[in-house]
Amino acid sequence: MDDTFALVCQLLLDNKMICSSSNAGAFDYLSVEHQHEKVDQHMGRMGYRVARTHDQNTFYLSYLDASQPHLANRIKSQFRHVVNDLEPIVKWLRLAMSAGATGRPVSPGEIISEIELLASIEHSSAQLQTLVDIASSRFVNSKSKEPKGMLNATINRLCEQGYFVPAGNTGTQYKATGKWSWLYELMTFIQMHMALPDDDEQQNQMELM
Repeated sequence: MDDTFALVCQLLLDNKMICSSSNAGAFDYLSVEHQHEKVDQHMGRMGYRVARTHDQNTFYLSYLDASQPHLANRIKSQFRHVVNDLEPIVKWLRLAMSAGATGRPVSPGEIISEIELLASIEHSSAQLQTLVDIASSRFVNSKSKEPKGMLNATINRLCEQGYFVPAGNTGTQYKATGKWSWLYELMTFIQMHMALPDDDEQQNQMELM
């Protein structure tokens, strides 16, 4: 068993999403068809498969047969955990759109600047209120009362959850990972299959995707 194969398998079993931003070596390894098949076959023995987002940006581990009765409670728990965090994450996306330079949702590989976001937020009462809502949510749970502290706590939390990795040497720039691709696909699935209420707020969040 070669070292890269072992590393890739461990990352997947740790529920890490593999993309060019988070782990370029592992991503390149899985991008080679026969190596992807090798890992997939190994995972298949444990009841998993190596899935890939539609935009090809991210590899992640999925159940080989999610209909198995013994997996029902585990899947429901995992799904509920993700859904509970959706609201502050979607609010963050809307904030990043309005405060960022591109005016569009965050995409894998995109660099965001904490300094540039903070400058915009400090000059917009609407953006500042959105940041307060995000920072005070259970997802971030920041105790800071200053915009800089709230923004830093929010970005750090998103890094902890695998949505960003540090970029450059300044400590104020971050690169978006392929987990955003996975999240957008999840939200599309929820919209199509979970019969979510079609109120204005929910509609705005889904249209953002």
